Amino acid sequence: MTSPILDTLPVLVIDCQTTGATPDRGHLLEIGWATVVAKECRTRDEIPINTHLVQLPEGVDIPRPIRRLTGITPESLSDAHSPARVWAQLSRAAGRPDPGIGTMGCPAVIHYARFETPFLRRLHQAHAPEVPFPFDIICTHEIAVRLLPELPRRGLRALAGYIGRPIGELKRSADHVQATARLWVQFVKQLRRHYDITRLGDLRRWLSEPADRCKGGRVYPMPESARLSLPPEPGIYRMHRGNGDVLYVGKARSLRSRVNSYFRKKARHPEHILEMLTQAKDISLDVTGTALEAALAEADEIKHLSPPYNRALRDGNRSLCYTVKDFSNVSPEPTGAFTVGPFPSERIPIALAEIRRAIEGGTVAARPAAVLGFSPEFAPDPDVFSDGVDRFKIRHDDDLCAGHLHRALMRIGRRLWQERHCVPEEPDADASLSCDASEDRDEEEWEWDPERVADMMEGILVHAGHLIRRARWLCQLQEATIAWGPDEDPRLLHVLILEKGAPAGYRILAGGQSVPVPRGYLRKMALRRARFDTATYDRLRVLTTELRRLVREGRSVVVRVSPSVSLGSKTIARLLQWV
Repeated sequence: MTSPILDTLPVLVIDCQTTGATPDRGHLLEIGWATVVAKECRTRDEIPINTHLVQLPEGVDIPRPIRRLTGITPESLSDAHSPARVWAQLSRAAGRPDPGIGTMGCPAVIHYARFETPFLRRLHQAHAPEVPFPFDIICTHEIAVRLLPELPRRGLRALAGYIGRPIGELKRSADHVQATARLWVQFVKQLRRHYDITRLGDLRRWLSEPADRCKGGRVYPMPESARLSLPPEPGIYRMHRGNGDVLYVGKARSLRSRVNSYFRKKARHPEHILEMLTQAKDISLDVTGTALEAALAEADEIKHLSPPYNRALRDGNRSLCYTVKDFSNVSPEPTGAFTVGPFPSERIPIALAEIRRAIEGGTVAARPAAVLGFSPEFAPDPDVFSDGVDRFKIRHDDDLCAGHLHRALMRIGRRLWQERHCVPEEPDADASLSCDASEDRDEEEWEWDPERVADMMEGILVHAGHLIRRARWLCQLQEATIAWGPDEDPRLLHVLILEKGAPAGYRILAGGQSVPVPRGYLRKMALRRARFDTATYDRLRVLTTELRRLVREGRSVVVRVSPSVSLGSKTIARLLQWV
């Protein structure tokens, strides 16, 4: 019997989202599928897709990391289908397979089928064990390993971007089915062109053979000519997909050196960077006068473009917030008594308010998650938390008995900061992408005890004090003039003028000229706080990191904040130990 032709063969493309890595550790959360014929799909912009949320067993919740990755919440499951109903619909979609495929079942195309297959088999065993498993699974990841062995990464997100069909940031079945279908269509075409594989039987035989290892090392899609011609000056660069989408924005002291460092043979990169480089096919840039200017331009460009691989400086759902002097309340606006801040998020101010209530003997049992900043499933039991608060009180009894509670909490945080020598080491994105594209860390499962609760409370106070000092410093920087000596000629000074927290001008001063007084130096702190948004906060935080770098390099640095106040390198170095 003749094997079906791949180009005209109907296949069922399937994707599953789950609450865990295996059926023993998780449950099916969402499933999507679509019937695809490669030849027909080449002329279609969209492919009709069926997706269903799946009911979870009684008492099972969606883990917080899965909610973040998928955007699926418990409320989303109000219209979810039962697993039995989902299996019945999926089985009907499989239909009667082409007689030419023999007894193998409906061809089901899945990317990284080693993940989905156990969940599909568990569904089959639970709801139709009396009939054979209805799918003959074809894995597009296994095809990619053989067809594109030189690519840095062959995950679905990387390959979808590589072929110009990027998927959304949330992991949802509809997007993944669409991307897998596009991969299948592309691969059918390439299999015919490069291997003369046109039939299902030929593909099965080819996949049954061991994949050849790529002996020549990684091959990146970006042409070598695009990066070797870059200038050695400082500036910002943008990595683009083939369709023009911006993947990543970076800064560099030397554009040529920084960009080419990604592509060195022995370069080690985290997984997400390899994923990004698999998609990057072009680069654009802006040259700046100095590395400091590049750092500020990078922060603003990230806010403007929101590239998917710049997670640290993107707005996302972030918002600033403020608290009152005794930390008893929190507000998103610096109005009235809310004069402490800005904080980069509400987590620490809320934790401060809850620590205050806990120490004063409030409703401790209901608030451990809010105090420690953990989701409820990871927070300690109320009794353990209560014992931890008591342990904290014993450790700091002298401070807590002296004066106002909010001042005592800040004294504790300040003393612990000094004891721990907490000089913040902020990563340099010019040297590594790890901070910009790092994934949020999931809460670790650990055994809570009173000592650990007290330690966590101390850590929150240390961090809170740091953020409050930083907020005061950033308010000062909002209206300031920054001057620093360049590498090439110490007789000159680069000057950056800041107004309302944004660059208002760059210039170069000859030796002996005075650093200009900032025009907005009389602007009240209340008005400065009111002008903050996340872009201003991040821009001034990046500027602080650059000032720290210049001081460590031994460069001459001046920060002028008024006609009578100019901070020199030594004073700035001392201040930066605290902010």
